[in-house]
Amino acid sequence: MSKPETGGHAFPLQGFADPTDRQHFYPESGMTLRQWYAGQALAGYVAGENRRMVVGEVASLCFRLADAMIAEGSK
Repeated sequence: MSKPETGGHAFPLQGFADPTDRQHFYPESGMTLRQWYAGQALAGYVAGENRRMVVGEVASLCFRLADAMIAEGSK
């Protein structure tokens, strides 16, 4: 099974290795765009009235929606 496309980082930031040393940066990646999309799908699902799915099924659905968003955005 291949690893799904993540879409890159949702909110990339530059961080400091040491807050007192402003010359040496390191990247703070945070969550991926795929995780962000899945979380947004989950929020929409929970806000809706259709809550009859099993938790694992909801998570799977949210990540499938996220994957579809990334695929569509790559076109």
